[in-house]
Amino acid sequence: MVVTRQCKCVIIWYMMHIIIAETKEGRERILLEQISKLFEREVSDFIELLKVPDIHYLTTTQNSLGIDEVKKFVQAMVYQPFEEKYQVGIIDKADILTPEAQNALLKTFEDSNEKTMFFLLVSREGNLLDTILSRGSKYYGQSVGNAFESEDVTKFLEMDTVKRLSFVEKMGKDKERDYIVNFLNALLAYYKYEFEKEIEEGKSGEESMIVIQEIQEAIGAIKGNVSKKLALYNMVVQMV
Repeated sequence: MVVTRQCKCVIIWYMMHIIIAETKEGRERILLEQISKLFEREVSDFIELLKVPDIHYLTTTQNSLGIDEVKKFVQAMVYQPFEEKYQVGIIDKADILTPEAQNALLKTFEDSNEKTMFFLLVSREGNLLDTILSRGSKYYGQSVGNAFESEDVTKFLEMDTVKRLSFVEKMGKDKERDYIVNFLNALLAYYKYEFEKEIEEGKSGEESMIVIQEIQEAIGAIKGNVSKKLALYNMVVQMV
């Protein structure tokens, strides 16, 4: 029984992706990059994407998305993919889903097959249930436009300190300064969201604030032509 639960969690983890960026353009850019990887072909136009038979899109002009809208949305996704390897459900403004709607989605994630993928597009993750957040791969955009596809950030956040040091050593060696600054900005956006969430929950947010300061110092150092490796190393050590 335990083994079955563990296996199912792995499947759910790869089924859902949460894209977090302040701007609509930023969210759509990351979405197109991820869809291109999923479909193994270039997908660069959002309007054309919505014309694909295996793409299902939910959005609203209202202040919330309720359980009725979600149920209608998932009913259209009970079939096997028509043209692509996967059928994809995209929920724009997923941060205005009601708790009831999110719980209905959670049940859908658990019951869906491996040929179904979901993308939740949000401006901030604070309104999503923890049970949703724990089941999704997260991609963060920069806080000020020009979204940065941040698979490196997702990998970094899952590492322990030793692996992070090895990771940033390779990054400092292989990547240009502009790339590293983009990476750090995306990492900064993540911790700012975490800080806001902690404040909303009545916590001090002190640890997140310390990390935010360390990342900001690293960005300044990288822009100031300090050794890339040294700046990143110092940031990781100070984050512990």
